[in-house]
Amino acid sequence: MAQAEDRAIWPDEVSAIKAYMAKYRVTNDPFDIVVILWSEGKGAASEREEVTRYQEAGVTWWVEDLSLDRFKTLKEARERLHQGPPG
Repeated sequence: MAQAEDRAIWPDEVSAIKAYMAKYRVTNDPFDIVVILWSEGKGAASEREEVTRYQEAGVTWWVEDLSLDRFKTLKEARERLHQGPPG
């Protein structure tokens, strides 16, 4: 998959981490995989596809980045928050 945008972690990396964990864990209990990423919150098909790729890789929680490094003002961060989850 071409990676046109910078991400903290990509789905293929999540898959590799999940496989590593499965190989070396001493229990078969389920575990969560959490990522902190960003989306525009517009419900576009491309966002839904991206969320699906991460979900298929094993991500159980997508935490939306609402940091002020991303937004210029708290108002902008709140507006993105009120748009809801990605996709």
